[in-house]
Amino acid sequence: MADNVMLVSGQNINLAPLSGLSAVGAGPWTPKGSPNNGIQVNLFAPSGTACTATVVIEVANGDGNMPPTSIWPCDTPAATVTLTGTGAGVIVGVPGNPPNVAASLPADSDGFVMQNSPWRYIRLHVTALTGTGAFVTGTMGI
Repeated sequence: MADNVMLVSGQNINLAPLSGLSAVGAGPWTPKGSPNNGIQVNLFAPSGTACTATVVIEVANGDGNMPPTSIWPCDTPAATVTLTGTGAGVIVGVPGNPPNVAASLPADSDGFVMQNSPWRYIRLHVTALTGTGAFVTGTMGI
């Protein structure tokens, strides 16, 4: 007899600070919460600004309940997302939106689904970013 497992779904989790990632570097490690996830990465920039970003989605297992550290690196990234576009404009201070996150369309967006992925933690790692005022956001749906 098979066991039934109920997963909570319908939750979106930010993979970057609410202000976005505005420089090359890694965001915080975030618990995945489920082996099945939808990942979306967005690139924003001021209106008319040409921008590009390369974002590596990294996954890892930690030591117990602690997020991964430099002694628990992941040797293989889960995916690489390349974004290119022209900023549609960044509107800050819109009620209901986090600070510095655009109310308008992103310059570019991409996403993918991770199925049966048992990794415990995930993060965005911006490896390239061009365009004055450009920043990257990301969400994970479970």
